[in-house]
Amino acid sequence: MKNIKFLILFIFLVLSKSYAEMIIFGVTKEETVVNNNIKKLEKIFLDNKELSNLKNNYHLNYLKDQFGDNYAISISDINDTMVLKSLIILLKPTFNDIFVVSSVEKNIVDIKNRVEDSFTAKTFFIIILGLFGLILLYKLFRKLIYINKIQKNFKDNQDILQDKIDNIS
Repeated sequence: MKNIKFLILFIFLVLSKSYAEMIIFGVTKEETVVNNNIKKLEKIFLDNKELSNLKNNYHLNYLKDQFGDNYAISISDINDTMVLKSLIILLKPTFNDIFVVSSVEKNIVDIKNRVEDSFTAKTFFIIILGLFGLILLYKLFRKLIYINKIQKNFKDNQDILQDKIDNIS
């Protein structure tokens, strides 16, 4: 039970450290509204120096995506959490409906690799601790044999002394 709790905690920690892959905003059912929002976004990228630097330095591309009946603008392939936070802060005043989508498949592979690495490291440390425990147990056993030998020696000497005292009396 303790291992299951640790595994669940480990998975949540791994997921919390993962970064977003895509930002989606400007969701609407009308394609013309999305086209107008793209023009607005292009103007924002041109006017805002920080956004322009982010776009050029991190090769950010925005696309018009269709999700069922809805259209939206998406910026994908964001690999840095600071870029993600900056984009959200800078685009939030214009696009209130901005949200982040994580790459589930990538997170699952990362979790699997981290759990396997953790498992092999744990297995190694458990084996080392087991060997250390066996060495301590062997030393304790040897000391116990030595103490029993000394106790037997004392008992033999006590019996000899008791026999001598009995012979004197």
